Amino acid sequence: MKQIIESGGAKVCIDNKFENMNDQIIGYAKQHIPLSQIETSGIVDYNILISEGKGEIQVKDNSLEYTGELNKNLFAMDIVCVLSGLFENLYTQKGIFSLHSAAVEKDGKAIILAGTSSVGKTATAITLCKDYGFTFCSADRTLVNANLEIIAGTTVIAMRNRTLYEDFGDERY
Repeated sequence: MKQIIESGGAKVCIDNKFENMNDQIIGYAKQHIPLSQIETSGIVDYNILISEGKGEIQVKDNSLEYTGELNKNLFAMDIVCVLSGLFENLYTQKGIFSLHSAAVEKDGKAIILAGTSSVGKTATAITLCKDYGFTFCSADRTLVNANLEIIAGTTVIAMRNRTLYEDFGDERY
């Protein structure tokens, strides 16, 4: 099934030959890529063909062919990793910058909360909205133009329920 996803003015067509996998791919993508539109036809910047076969990736001019064995637990996340890198490249070509950040807005001014994973960017953004009247703009990824104006952001919130210390057992966290 073909789906065109748009982010930051860049459009990518995903032609997925696996049954019932598009919803899972789009679900993961919404957590990591600021999607603005999902269509079934139109002009695109890049094409991705996903099919079953021996693990292989072939890159051509404006297309990528990905074949692999279906692991329902990991496959959609693998595709989102490919999409994320592809969109990062397309953003750069369009003069857009992608920041790993949460963002809020109040009175026409935005605050971008940047930092490493699990430091509390999204939790801080939610607190600012709940307790101080800010409007939520982005959870994990924020797109800005050359004037540092926010043009898009991820709105699906995926929060961790543990700390890096628990993940790595390292007292630095």
